[in-house]
Amino acid sequence: SARLLGETSPCSATVAELSNQISDDNLNEYEYGKKDTNRKLGYLMIAVVVIIWVAASFVVQYVEGKHIGAFSLTFICTTLFIVYLPIAFACDKYKERYSDASNDVEIDLGDIKAIQFSSYKTARTAFVLLPLWFGANFFYNMSLCRTSVGASTILSGTSASFTLLLGGFLKLENVTNSKILGVVVCLIGTILIALDAEGNEKDEEMPGNEGSTACTETNSMGGDFYALLSAFFYALYTLWIKYEFPDGDESVRMELVFGYLGLFSLVILGPIFALLLLTRGESLASMTASVLSWIILNGMLNNVLSDYLWGRAVLLTSPTITTVGLSLTMPSSVALDFFINGVRISLLDFFGGLMIIAGFLFVTVSQ
Repeated sequence: SARLLGETSPCSATVAELSNQISDDNLNEYEYGKKDTNRKLGYLMIAVVVIIWVAASFVVQYVEGKHIGAFSLTFICTTLFIVYLPIAFACDKYKERYSDASNDVEIDLGDIKAIQFSSYKTARTAFVLLPLWFGANFFYNMSLCRTSVGASTILSGTSASFTLLLGGFLKLENVTNSKILGVVVCLIGTILIALDAEGNEKDEEMPGNEGSTACTETNSMGGDFYALLSAFFYALYTLWIKYEFPDGDESVRMELVFGYLGLFSLVILGPIFALLLLTRGESLASMTASVLSWIILNGMLNNVLSDYLWGRAVLLTSPTITTVGLSLTMPSSVALDFFINGVRISLLDFFGGLMIIAGFLFVTVSQ
């Protein structure tokens, strides 16, 4: 008989097809669930970064009032990323020490080459990120010295627009109508809050306070240009991470990326920083132990921790979602001032905050 010879019956073939289909469905459901979990984790990281940035803003205001130059502040905070290297290496040694070394493991030379290439790629990514990250922060600090905080905030808020446009052009971002609408609504909300803040600054200006900031130069056009340049560098910085690691969070150790970033900052920018000090391009005359402590605290929280979470959020969600999500710092700051300092919330603040939240929701819905 044909069955005795091993032929497959139509019934058994149907069962096999159904089994394969169920397996594929389970795999697709697993992959979808994993992506959904990653997105939620990314949103949580964005929320934590927003909280850190809002809290750190008080530290930044204190430091800027102590006549610390933009290059000095950016260099110190960037170099602090180097703390990730010993932490990462210590974790690796810990895993090696407590792994089961008694088992015979077949070593594949291809795997070793893949690991070496991965380390090289991580260092290369950090090397390219250094001028982008440093430029975004340095130019923003420079803009604060030459234009109003309101104008600087508005122009820096255009980073979401740059991210969406450049991401769509480079095929790194899926441009949809809801994302475009979300970015536009968020930008309008940013403008409303920034305009209200600038109006309050003008109302509080008093004669004789011109020298109260760390900056001695005022050039509104130059400040606006620096703020716009900062937004552009920020967009490039965000997209470069997505470009280098398109497979998402599992394809990179973000702590090593930022660790190498701090190392390259020390090696490459350290001599420039020393030269600026020697030529009096930068001055640390007001760098007391107290000021240095606040700068280090700000760097550890506002840079080392928050940028690590932010970098992972870019890979878990998307560059545009992350950039728009960080705009939530503005309504969060307004709410914090209301609950802690009793500052009245104006109509511009209220509607601006609602528009930023709505813009973020529009962008996340498209995801």
